[in-house]
Amino acid sequence: MGIIGAVRNNGIGIAGIAGGDATNSDFGIKKFSMKITGGGNNTTQLLCNSIYESVSGVDFSMNILNLSLSTSEYNQLLWEMYRYSSQMGVVMVSSSGNYPANANSVNAILYPACVKKDWNICVGASGINGELKVNGNGNSLDNLDNQYQSIHGGDFVDVIAPGTNAMVKTVNGLVPTSFVSFTGTSAAAPHVSAVAGLVLSYWNQPQPDNSNLAPEDVSYLITRTATDKIPAGQPDNSTGWGLLNGGNIFTTYSQPEYSIYHNSVPTSRTVTMYHANTGIFIPDQNYPDVDNLAYIGDVYEVTETVDHNFPLNYEIVDYWIRNSGQSMGVQLSLINGFYTLTSAETDIVFDSFDQNTAVTKSYVCFLKDKWPNIPYNVWFPYNPNNGNAQTHNYSVLLKDLAVSTNEQISGNGDAKLFPNPATDNVTIELSNNKSTSVEIKVTDISGRTLIDKKYSLSLGTNRINLDVSSLANSVYFVNLQTNAKNENIKFVKSK
Repeated sequence: MGIIGAVRNNGIGIAGIAGGDATNSDFGIKKFSMKITGGGNNTTQLLCNSIYESVSGVDFSMNILNLSLSTSEYNQLLWEMYRYSSQMGVVMVSSSGNYPANANSVNAILYPACVKKDWNICVGASGINGELKVNGNGNSLDNLDNQYQSIHGGDFVDVIAPGTNAMVKTVNGLVPTSFVSFTGTSAAAPHVSAVAGLVLSYWNQPQPDNSNLAPEDVSYLITRTATDKIPAGQPDNSTGWGLLNGGNIFTTYSQPEYSIYHNSVPTSRTVTMYHANTGIFIPDQNYPDVDNLAYIGDVYEVTETVDHNFPLNYEIVDYWIRNSGQSMGVQLSLINGFYTLTSAETDIVFDSFDQNTAVTKSYVCFLKDKWPNIPYNVWFPYNPNNGNAQTHNYSVLLKDLAVSTNEQISGNGDAKLFPNPATDNVTIELSNNKSTSVEIKVTDISGRTLIDKKYSLSLGTNRINLDVSSLANSVYFVNLQTNAKNENIKFVKSK
C-alpha cells in the first residue's frame, strides 16, 4: 500500500507513486486493502469471492486490483473472475512469482499471473541494475533477496519493476507507523498498479464517459512506454516490453496532442457461412457453460465495418482490439476432422484499417446437434443475428498534428476561437456586415453534435462566450452557420 499510495511531503516515512501531496491537501488515490485468507483450504475460492466483491459494484467497485499471490493449479473460476473484472473495466495487475520461493523453475506457469494477457498486466521484478531480477543483482547484504529470481512463465510477463529490498520500502502492515524493506515480484507489481492509477487520473473524466480508458488502453500505455530491453521494439520472453517507466507515459503521450478514440456502432455487419455441417469440439476447461462434447454445427464468419473518418490532421499512431467491452469470437483449428477450440478466448482480428474505415472479423458457431444425433440448437459464444449483440470494439491512439498550446485559431473565414486548448469556456469572435443570427454547433471527432445553439449578431465584431465545461477532454469542431457563410474551427478541450 505504501508503494502505491503513501502521501509525500507529510514528514512521515516514504512517498508513494500515486500518494498525492500533503502540502496541497491532496491525498492521492483511494486505497482499499483486503485480507483474503490466513492460509488453509479454499484459498482460490476465497480469492475469487474477493475479486467479485471488489469489482461487481454491489458495495463498492475498484478501478485497479493489485494481486501478489500465486498458485500452480489452473482454476476455471479464477479464469472467469479475471474475464469478468476486465469486462467491468477493472485494470488487473498480478505479480509473476519468485523462484525458488513459489516454484521450481523460472519458467513456471503460475496463476493468476498467467491468465489471458488481455485481462491482466503481469509484472516481473528488476534488480538494482534495472535488468531482470536474477541471482546476484539484488541486495548483497541479504542472501534471500540477492539470490531469488523473477519467474517469467514463458512469455506472460508484460513489464518488470523494482523488486529488491535494496531499493524498495513500504508501510509495515503490522505497525502502520513504521516502514520496512520489501522484496520480490510482490514488491514490483504495486509500482505498476500505482502508475495505472496516475494514468487513469490523467486521462479519465470523473464521470462515466466513452473516452475513459479501458483496461487494454492502460496496458498499452504502460507497456509501450517501458524502457525496452532486447530485442528492441518488441516484447521478449523474460522482461516483456521492458522496465516500467511511468514518467515516459506522460511525456510521450501528453494531452491534448494525443487522444484515444473508442469506436462507435458499426456501419455494417455481415454474417456469412464459413463451414456448414462440420464437427466442432469445445473443451470444457475453455468454456464451462458448454458441455465437453463433440457437436455437429455451422461455423460463421462475422465481419463488421466502422466508418470513423478521422480528420486529415490526425495521425494514426496505433490501434488495438478491446475485448473487455464485447462478446468474444472463437479461435478454431481443424484437428482430425473437427473444428476444435484451441484457445480459451481469442482476439477479434482486424481485416483492414485506414484513416477512414476499420474492418474486423471473428467466428461464431451454431451447435445443431450433440454427437451423434441429439438436437441442441445453441449459438456459441453468442448469436450474431441478435440486434443487441455486442460489437467488435477497438481503440485508436491518435496524434493531432495541428495542436499547439494557447493558440488563437482562425476558421476557414474570419472567425476566431480562443483560448485553445480550452477548459470551461471558449470565446468565438466573428465580424459581420449586417445584423443577423448564427447557429453554432459543436461536434466530436465521430461527428456527434454535442452543442447546438443560436445567437443574434450585430453589425461589426461580435464575441460569443460558449460554455464547454460539460465536454470531455478531447478534440472538437465548431461549425458557424449564418445566412451568408459557413465556417469551421477546431479546438481542444483540456483540464
